[in-house]
Amino acid sequence: MALLEIENLSVMFGSASRPLRALDGLDLCMEQGEVVGIVGESGSGKSTAGLALMGLIDYPGRVTARRMSFADRDLLMMPESERQTLRGKDIAMIFQDPLASLNPCFSIAYQLEETLRVHQAGTRAELRSQTLALLRLVEIPDAEQRLDAYPHQLSGGMCQRVMLAMAIACNPRLLIADEPTTALDVTVQAQMLELLTGLQKQRGMALLLITHDLGVVAQVAHRVVVMYAGQVMEQGRVPDIFDAPRHPYTQALLASLPEYNVGRKRLATIPGNVPSQHERPQGCVLHPRCSNAQEICRTLVPDPAEFPNALVRCHFPLDKTVGPCKQNLTA
Repeated sequence: MALLEIENLSVMFGSASRPLRALDGLDLCMEQGEVVGIVGESGSGKSTAGLALMGLIDYPGRVTARRMSFADRDLLMMPESERQTLRGKDIAMIFQDPLASLNPCFSIAYQLEETLRVHQAGTRAELRSQTLALLRLVEIPDAEQRLDAYPHQLSGGMCQRVMLAMAIACNPRLLIADEPTTALDVTVQAQMLELLTGLQKQRGMALLLITHDLGVVAQVAHRVVVMYAGQVMEQGRVPDIFDAPRHPYTQALLASLPEYNVGRKRLATIPGNVPSQHERPQGCVLHPRCSNAQEICRTLVPDPAEFPNALVRCHFPLDKTVGPCKQNLTA
């Protein structure tokens, strides 16, 4: 039995007559202990997917799905009180900006103890002891001295470690990490990623890693979901998709990596931008930026097509023998 099963998950904002579809028909299945990466440019719907799974899309946002279950429990029909119990305990999330997520008015100890207090009983001394153990687990130096510190007294990297400690405090079965290495310097990024993946393996958690960094996904993920303008463009096993992408967008993302641009003066780029909600083109949402686009791409939305170990939404999937740098994809 899969830990997480999602079919046709959509998130809409705006009025019913003029809806803004931030997420459009996400299908995702995760097993216990599996690491899945969601990648794409800003505005692709990655973070929206994570918030929808957590039940954190507030009005006027509307979440719909054919199926959304966790450990065989229906998240769509679940009462809000039960969803609150599940959130933070069985499903936890590390948010993108730790300084915005931590309350500047309360100490680190208070905020960690509050997380524990919501989901389990314990005396004040017991909670403080668990809090100290969590800080040591996420490798915060001088953990005992940091307990009574406030967020502004910690570096960005340490604040992100505190957020990780809060997320794993109740041993979740699924951890959603939204850009966990953003705004950290390269050395701290590597340390944070190593810590995150080490805890994932140690605790057997499923990890949904939301990122724009394909290099991170290549290092740690088993499968990858490539999103663009709210839609899944390609989904499959990391080795297959990184070695021979079938979607032009995936290939263009890979072709922009530094390791594929050795000897060039400038990195390869994808022209244009992700369209805003009011500027979604007809047909394939990628066609204005894709040199492979033909007339059918401008008029007809492609349906996802199944290939061995991959799912691709494209009228003209690429030849599997063509690697990320062997074909010009963008105009």
